[in-house]
Order: sequence, then structure tokens, then C-alpha cells
Amino acid sequence: MHEEDEARLYLMGGSFNPPGNHHESMEDILLAHMRPKDRLLIMPCGIRTDKASNADTTALHRANMCRLAFARDDTRVQLDLEDLRRDEFERMWDTRERLMAEGHNVWLVVGGDLTVGGVQGKSEIQKGWFQGTRLWDEANFFVIMRAGYDFHSEDLPPHSATPDLGARTRSERIR
Repeated sequence: MHEEDEARLYLMGGSFNPPGNHHESMEDILLAHMRPKDRLLIMPCGIRTDKASNADTTALHRANMCRLAFARDDTRVQLDLEDLRRDEFERMWDTRERLMAEGHNVWLVVGGDLTVGGVQGKSEIQKGWFQGTRLWDEANFFVIMRAGYDFHSEDLPPHSATPDLGARTRSERIR
């Protein structure tokens, strides 16, 4: 079987503090892009020492906000609250490795702002994520463009798909 024929498991991780219309729009775009055999796993992260804002709201409150924001009558969507239950952050590298070992064709869902500077090796993913350079080079990315960022197609990771989200906002603006 060719990789393009395999079911894809899209991972949309984030603090979702709070989840907003832009997150729901990302979910809508993914669902429109996905095939019936693909799945979307939405994963609110646990406490991160590098991102104090995700500790502003209790894990229970963030879990409930995510349940409300991402509620769908679509069996392809699953909300994974394990990080919030454990109150611990599992890095995307580790999540991807674990799911790939289970046989999944994993695609990481990110906002286009995280790819800015990618051509120079200076994107947020490459510089700020654990094993970021390896993820950049090896992982499949579903990149959703965000308004207000100076985007260049050469900044995209080598293995990526890029639908356009249009003008949206960020959680920090909602807070």
C-alpha cells in the first residue's frame, strides 16, 4: 500500500486556552480535507514549563472548554485528554513516535506562523520544539495559514499540505 492510500491520523495539539473560533475553523478545514478513513486527534497539552499561560486555567476547565468547542457528530474526531488527566506535557516528538510505533500514518497540524523562517532553519518548530529539526525534516505537516504572518512557500516543511484558513485570531487575543 502506498503512503497516500493509508489512513492518516492528524494530530492537532495545543494549549487551547481557550479554544476559539480559529481552532474550530481549523477543525472544519481538516474535516473537509480528510477522507472517510482518516482520523483527527485533538490533544490539549498538559502543563508546560515553557508556556506559563496554559497554567492560567485548570486542567478540568480546559478539558470542558475543549469538549464544548470540538463537539462533533463525526466519528473521525477524537478528543485526547490524557495530558490534562496526567497534568503533564507529552512532547510532539514523543507522541508522534508512540503513534507511529502503533502503525499510524501521522500528520502534525500546525499554524503557518510556526513555519516562518523555515527555509533558514529558524522556524518555531525547528528552534523551539524538542527534536524540532528532525521533526521538520521527517514528519508530515498539515499547515494552516494564519493571517498577519509573512508567509513564504519556501518556509514550508519538506512533507506538507497547505490549505488556507484565511483571517483568524489566536487564543492570546481572546484571553
